[in-house]
Amino acid sequence: MISYIQFMSRRLALLLLWLPIPSVLMARIGETPTQCVVRYGEPIQVDKEAMKTFHRKAGLIVCCEFVESKCAKISFTKEEKDALGVSLALSHIERQALMEANAPGSKWQQDRSPLITMEFWTAGEMVAIADKVDPIFSISTKTFMARFFAEKEEEEKAKLKGF
Repeated sequence: MISYIQFMSRRLALLLLWLPIPSVLMARIGETPTQCVVRYGEPIQVDKEAMKTFHRKAGLIVCCEFVESKCAKISFTKEEKDALGVSLALSHIERQALMEANAPGSKWQQDRSPLITMEFWTAGEMVAIADKVDPIFSISTKTFMARFFAEKEEEEKAKLKGF
């Protein structure tokens, strides 16, 4: 039987193990490019046309996408790769920490997906998507996603115009 002090020491050690996750991985939807630089450091790549910045921090590649100078989508990919060169997926704990940071106090609901290769969660105006094939975890506003899909639809229609 373990003593109360041993029990509490183990609980404290477990708590301390998880504390770095929120502080390192937390991006916030709605932050400015400057705030993202403060959070992640100078970008390793900037795509001005697509209004994206890419950062490297804590073993992750973080892509921040901006609309009207506010972060509307954040994507996370682990730098670590498997034997086939595919990035490893974020853990359930990492995803939960990121979702909580972007919708504090909200309860994320996992939505049933018609796609076997993706998982979806929603919380108010926020949506999170975990792609199992190309292990990217992203969080965005529903408005951003609606705009993204509308643009994709127009691109696809334009490609087939005249068929």
